[in-house]
Amino acid sequence: MNKIPGLGDMALKVRGFGNADYERVSSELVAALPLAARGDEKESNRIATTLLVETVLLDWSGLTADAKPVPFSKEKAFELLSDPAYRDLANGVSWAAQRVARIFDDSIEADAKN
Repeated sequence: MNKIPGLGDMALKVRGFGNADYERVSSELVAALPLAARGDEKESNRIATTLLVETVLLDWSGLTADAKPVPFSKEKAFELLSDPAYRDLANGVSWAAQRVARIFDDSIEADAKN
């Protein structure tokens, strides 16, 4: 997906929010947290980033550092999406995942009407 707000010429390959892996991993991560940590902002951010990396973001193109392409890896994605300096990237991944989920939902709804 390209033309993502805040990401310039960058393109992302994503799955939509709510995919089966997202739901499964989300449940596993929350269940693994001690009750006292479930409202902790740092833990919530870690879980959100993990979900983006493990179940949503599949690839990127057009991301550069020092005018050189940054190849996609889950490790690099987690590093960047955890960094407040890359908030636009995290927001872009979320925006793209919402769009994909909406397209999928619209497709299911159209199929149900037929």
